[in-house]
Amino acid sequence: MSMTLLAQRVLNEVFYPLLKPMIVKYLLSSALVSPLRRLITGPPNVYLPGPALSLSKILEDVERTLTASSGPYVCGAALSYADVALYTNLNLVLQYECFNCDELLSAHPQTARLITAVDEKAAGWMEQRTREHQLGYTSVVEYLAVTNTPFPWGRKKKPYEMTVAFTRGV
Repeated sequence: MSMTLLAQRVLNEVFYPLLKPMIVKYLLSSALVSPLRRLITGPPNVYLPGPALSLSKILEDVERTLTASSGPYVCGAALSYADVALYTNLNLVLQYECFNCDELLSAHPQTARLITAVDEKAAGWMEQRTREHQLGYTSVVEYLAVTNTPFPWGRKKKPYEMTVAFTRGV
């Protein structure tokens, strides 16, 4: 149970606080609008330290638990909901370009082992989710940026959203 709650902390303390800065960074990645990006999100030394510290502590907790369980999963050899929750939520934050995934996971080999083990089992679902629900974007940041951009000419819609808009006469 504690690892499932820890997985939720990944979202609350790392994913959500960094979501807006990462989307803004993606949308305004041009060198010409970099000052605008900093105006909207603030500099990284303002928005990054808290989530980075939380992620570091969370990875240490996960590593300690997996080491004690003799892994690769939280409950040893048996896959549990906690493993899937940790995998899903850690994958979300490790995609953020402000984190070096390889560097973070090299310092936490049991956590890397968990992610690899669950990734092998979830690969088919992740590909289907990306294809059917994220317009082919593997990154949630990219998907949210292109579907919620404030620039209407760059906004993308899912095929079924276009069908609904057409039938409503929008």
